[in-house]
Amino acid sequence: MRLFEFGKYWSTATFILYIAAGIIISFLACKKNKRLCLIDCNKNKLCSQTNTGKINYVLIFLIFFLIYAAKDLAFGADTEYYVNAFLNSTSLVFSVDGWEPLFVLYNYLIRQITDNYVIYFSISALIVSYGYTYFIKTFWDKNCDRLFLILIFLDFSYYMNIIRSGIGMAFILLSFCQIKKGKILKPIIFTIIGTLFQYTLIVNLGFIAVHYFLNYDKMSVQKKVRILLYLFFLFIILSVLAKGLLLRTRYAHYITDSAPNILGYWAPILSGIAAIIELKRMKLSNTNRKFGVAISSSVYTIFLLEFAMILGAYRLINYYFMPRLLLWGFVSKQKEKRFPKDALLEKALIVCAIIFYALFTLSRRSSDIGFGYIFNF
Repeated sequence: MRLFEFGKYWSTATFILYIAAGIIISFLACKKNKRLCLIDCNKNKLCSQTNTGKINYVLIFLIFFLIYAAKDLAFGADTEYYVNAFLNSTSLVFSVDGWEPLFVLYNYLIRQITDNYVIYFSISALIVSYGYTYFIKTFWDKNCDRLFLILIFLDFSYYMNIIRSGIGMAFILLSFCQIKKGKILKPIIFTIIGTLFQYTLIVNLGFIAVHYFLNYDKMSVQKKVRILLYLFFLFIILSVLAKGLLLRTRYAHYITDSAPNILGYWAPILSGIAAIIELKRMKLSNTNRKFGVAISSSVYTIFLLEFAMILGAYRLINYYFMPRLLLWGFVSKQKEKRFPKDALLEKALIVCAIIFYALFTLSRRSSDIGFGYIFNF
């Protein structure tokens, strides 16, 4: 197996677009409101607050929106499939073997208004773009290295193709934001909404439980790690049992067509190890809740890896890409504070690692038809 598997549909222009958009977003993120100072005739300083911070988030939203909404029908292996589902949604029909109920209702309501798939893309883009922008606004600040946001289109572009998963994922991102605020009910509600767009997003209920378990202050870290180890083996047993059941369903091809490949999951594994190290080093108290989401999601991903390896449910790992990105931004910034003299060298190494990981991930997707981004102009 090669490290970079450039497929038949590889597009260098698409790679540059994703990296360039990520660089712009990383530059715009973390910008705070500035004070604009003027001098009047009496030499008195007059200061007023400008909304540069808010404007930057509007610009970030527009970047997401335009790239999503302006995609051509030929972009993505599944885009045309979803458009056909939308065009055929002339009646409201719910089925056990069909689409998720909220996605059926979503398609039906828009189809009653228009049959223009560009408008369909645009409405979907509004929801998904808001989820990503709000996540950045909620989590990224001076304590998190924004260089890692360069990779954000590795995740965003994935959900431009799978429309129902993208809409559901927007609600999962909002659930992360509510967890950061210490809420319990709202994350559950957002998760349920997301699940009704994409059933597999129900795994986020497990994440919410794991997060608040790790956030429980009256138990030692050592005991928490020991319980997590027991759960790890329990998940292996559950994965094997689930495999036997799913082989009799329409999801059987995910199991039979996929082969376990540990190389493809090195990044989530590395994130999980880093999360456990950070878990031992810091206390997940209210002051650290923001990065507690990043740590607990990376730990939870280790459990989901079992489902990915045994059941071929690789998409479960993708659901926690953004919190893992946050984790590495946090770890990088903490190291920079402890070793300020090495900051420049560290930045250079991070940029190299970002380019490496982007090539590693996108090259593996380029074997799918529709990998190259095409503007609908």
